[in-house]
Amino acid sequence: MPRLWAKAKSVNLDIAHKTPQFIADVATLYSAEVIVFEHLDTQGKKRGSKKQKLHHWRAQAVQRIVADKTHRDGVRVRRICAWNTSKLAFDGSGEV
Repeated sequence: MPRLWAKAKSVNLDIAHKTPQFIADVATLYSAEVIVFEHLDTQGKKRGSKKQKLHHWRAQAVQRIVADKTHRDGVRVRRICAWNTSKLAFDGSGEV
């Protein structure tokens, strides 16, 4: 099993490097002023063998890297409460 978890870890690291670059490129392409992330509560424990490692992979690191990359271009990064974000429409018109 060590090889399997080493492969899973390397895939997670690869995703954690490519995702912030893509987000920063898209923000620059569309001249975004603000990038909004949900503030994820990753303090809880996941039940099951090794689920903790895969569930809380590197979300905080991705957000930090995006903030660092986009700060150079003058793009702000904000974190909002995750409650009701999927339930409410993006334009503020109410529930979807």
